[in-house]
Amino acid sequence: MQLYYNIYTFRVMLSRETIRIKNSPSSIIGNILQASILWLIIGSGFSDTFKIQGSNSITYLSFFYPGILLMIILFNSISSTITIIEDRQSGFLQGILVGPGSRTSLAIGKLVATSMTSLLQSVLFFPLIFITEINTIQINFCTTIIIILLASFSLSSMSFIMAWICESSSSYHALMSIILIPLWVLSGSMFPANNGWISKIVVINPIAWITASLRATLNDGIAPLGSINKSLAFNTSFTLLLIFTFIIIIIAIITCNKLR
Repeated sequence: MQLYYNIYTFRVMLSRETIRIKNSPSSIIGNILQASILWLIIGSGFSDTFKIQGSNSITYLSFFYPGILLMIILFNSISSTITIIEDRQSGFLQGILVGPGSRTSLAIGKLVATSMTSLLQSVLFFPLIFITEINTIQINFCTTIIIILLASFSLSSMSFIMAWICESSSSYHALMSIILIPLWVLSGSMFPANNGWISKIVVINPIAWITASLRATLNDGIAPLGSINKSLAFNTSFTLLLIFTFIIIIIAIITCNKLR
């Protein structure tokens, strides 16, 4: 019987996210358009001055593409998990918590729903790769989807934890601004982070592991020379990302069960 209640709670969380998307499809379109415009403007602006040592043929549009794809996932994770605070204020979340379903099923339902939305937005953005110099024949699409899913679950879990502990939307946005956004900027998404003190931060930055993995899988498993930190070869970055995703999901579930 408990299994039935857990599955029901899981389905409720999925259904609520689906209803949000149906009622407000502009949020998905807006996120993709915002990222596309930013990518095209910045990519075009730096096209004449951007150079990577050892890989002069890479344009900034191509370099920035994995980073902007990651930004779409990040922004969706932020916008989707902030609804936890809204659901708490409206009383919906309290109704779920007093129900017979477990908090674990609530957390997993929310993470799966958010991750599926991130995957959808990534797939919708993906065709723009054809206006870059990235050779689509070299892309391992199965591995790319796996990395996007790992990125979606890891970023959703990080955002879930912060939304769960925050009392208001303003405090949640403050955490996003001082934690997740800087981590994205310092991940090698916008510029090569392989020199000076930044190169040391990148190695321990989980979002950099996603960036490095994406760059490699979009180039036949090997990131272009000079585009990532040398310590984050594909096997290393992918393994670290896999471990981190598992750990952060567990932390998100424990946070949901222990707090509030």
